[in-house]
Parts: sequence; C-alpha cells; structure tokens
Amino acid sequence: MTRLALALALVPAAAATGPLHANRPDIVFGGGVVLSGKFDHGLPDQSVVLLAKQHGETSYSSVALLATKTGGRWSSRVMPTIETSYEATSLAEHTPALAINVRPRVTLARSRGRFVARVLSAASYEGHFVLLQRRGAHGWKTIRRIKLSQRPRKFDVKLAHGLSRLRVFLPRAQAGAGYLPGFSKTVLVRR
Repeated sequence: MTRLALALALVPAAAATGPLHANRPDIVFGGGVVLSGKFDHGLPDQSVVLLAKQHGETSYSSVALLATKTGGRWSSRVMPTIETSYEATSLAEHTPALAINVRPRVTLARSRGRFVARVLSAASYEGHFVLLQRRGAHGWKTIRRIKLSQRPRKFDVKLAHGLSRLRVFLPRAQAGAGYLPGFSKTVLVRR
C-alpha cells in the first residue's frame, strides 16, 4: 500500500447527520426558501458550511458560513435561481443533499386593453412559447400559443361574452433544463 493510499484509508469519512429541511420544496424565480437542520453533535456556536450545486454543475461550492444554535440547530434563507442541491457540514458531520426546484416567474396582465405575458428566470426565453389557457368546467383548455421575445409579449385574444378565467402556462419543455413548468396567476376578464 502506498503512503497516499494509507493516508486516505486513515482519514475518517464525514459522519451522516439528520436531513436538511426546507419550508417548501420548490419556489418561483426570485423567491426564497428557508433551509434548516440539526447536527447530531448538538453543540451551539459551531461553524456550519452551507454548500450548493446548481443544475449542470459537477461539484458543490460554499455559499454561506453559519453557526449552530442550541442543540446543534441552524437555518439559512437561500434564493436559488435554478434547481439547486444543498448540503451542510459541521465538525465531522455532513447532511444528505436536498434539491430545491425553481419555476420561472410567469405573469399575465392587461395593459390598455391588451394582454401582456412575461417569463423571467436566469434563462432566456426568446423564441420559446407559452400557452394561453381558459378555465372551463373540465379544467384548463389551451386557446392560444404565444411566442416570446426579449421584451414582454403583448397580444390580443377574442373571448366569449361572460366571465373568463385565464392564465399563461409555460410547459416543462419550454422552461428549459433545471426548471419546472411555470404558470401565471389567474386573471378574470368580463366581456
């Protein structure tokens, strides 16, 4: 056995500890999530290194240096911009990874009698499309496909008389790698 192999064999592996927790499993782009956990060592005032690996990256990097509180507890608010896995270490303990998913921020609004659709995330959506949907008795029905550009996309649509419940939906294939499908809040239109 070489000296290097012997040295590596003598280095203790990081002990597993309790899982990471998140106050929600996914967020909308621009939002945040609180991560928390408890290390088995149970000691206060110990360093905690929060590590993150964004979609497409091969290794984790340090994103925050924290300290444990009473009982080895800790928490931190993070704002991932794309699907991101998190881990935390303290002393010789290491949490299992926890992935936080991100939905692009999709909005539908009315401006001067026209509709305006917008999709925001760290990705570009120029040339992608969203689906304008109307809520019916049997769920959401697509009534128009809208191609996106760099600026907010303005468009008109003919609606039946009465109340229409509309939203814009961004399918997963259009959202891109590292993102969940997205949808706007429902807009009520009376004609």
